[in-house]
Amino acid sequence: MVTQDGVRTEDMSNAKKSLPSAENVVTTSGNGGLIPEDEDLLIHLTIIAEVMPFCTHLHLPAEDCNTIEAQNPMNLGKQKDAMVKQWRAIKKRTWKEFIISFAYLGKCVKAKELAMEHSVYFDHQLKEDQRVLKKCKDINDKE
Repeated sequence: MVTQDGVRTEDMSNAKKSLPSAENVVTTSGNGGLIPEDEDLLIHLTIIAEVMPFCTHLHLPAEDCNTIEAQNPMNLGKQKDAMVKQWRAIKKRTWKEFIISFAYLGKCVKAKELAMEHSVYFDHQLKEDQRVLKKCKDINDKE
């Protein structure tokens, strides 16, 4: 069957099937991009001495963060690994999301280093970015 604009209805149903669902679409606004799935984020977490604060700044539920700590009580490396796996399992992640967690903990040198490396910019007009800029005033500086 053909619609008034000349499109076959079979084509339209196939087009609808090929569209990504809203929950799988991640917008990055060209600001740092997605973290590749094979990227080893643990190398960036060496400066983190406690998992719980970083875990909550990643916006993981507190129950999940508590479970991560409880399952590996004396092994910070395993806690970090479990935290990153849990965070990534929810959806594709951006560098900006990862950097924000460092900024919220006051790890501004690391936040700035990652922001420069991945071309992430924080906008004074965005509420969450304002929190980052308040903590790490020079995060957008290129030197």
